[in-house]
Amino acid sequence: MSAFTPVDLGVLVVYLGGVTVWGAWLGRGQTGGRDYFLGNRELPWAAVMLSVVATETSTLTFLSVPGIAYMGTLAFLQLTFGYLAGRALVAAVLLPAYYRGELATAYALLEERFGTGTRRFTSAIFMVTRLLADSVRLFATAIPLALITGWPYPVSIAVIGVLTVIYTYFGGIRAVVWVDVLQMSLYLLGGVLALIWIEGLVPGGWSEVLARSGADGKLRVLDFTADLSTPYTFWAG
Repeated sequence: MSAFTPVDLGVLVVYLGGVTVWGAWLGRGQTGGRDYFLGNRELPWAAVMLSVVATETSTLTFLSVPGIAYMGTLAFLQLTFGYLAGRALVAAVLLPAYYRGELATAYALLEERFGTGTRRFTSAIFMVTRLLADSVRLFATAIPLALITGWPYPVSIAVIGVLTVIYTYFGGIRAVVWVDVLQMSLYLLGGVLALIWIEGLVPGGWSEVLARSGADGKLRVLDFTADLSTPYTFWAG
């Protein structure tokens, strides 16, 4: 990419290396599985929240969702209604039982309640779905790295995968959560700066953008259509 200077490349290298080293360093002093998998149950709730959101906000989200909104409407936001309902159910029903049992994983809870077969089945389903979904996300993440560096896609994928495995292996869940917090903070900061930058590029600023978008129906969120061919509806969310 012609606009990517050696300084930009240096920032990228320092960031990737710094995040990896920092994540591995966060794992110092771990004494057992409770530390490694649960962070000794001492992780702040705000950090865990940002980590969950960062995990769900993949490269596909911030590359494709703006395109979906630009080409259509804001109907994609209806999916968040389902997310909120699901999280409320998990918080009210599953989490109390999870903590009462002092369990290390959700699968241990399923095994305790429904038996080993249920645990193995749900574990297998999760692994298959994660493999299918995250392989696409990893490839999407490798695309900009390949364009920036000129590396082949397999090399870009390997670099991202190896660096992630290093800090996860040595740092455990504590490293995963705090690296996610950093990533999410940068993501939000970039979004805010982009909004400020766009304000100065568009004649009339955001008020004009919102006025024109509203007139064209692009700000519509709710769609109660029962047509199965419509991709984003209230019922699908």
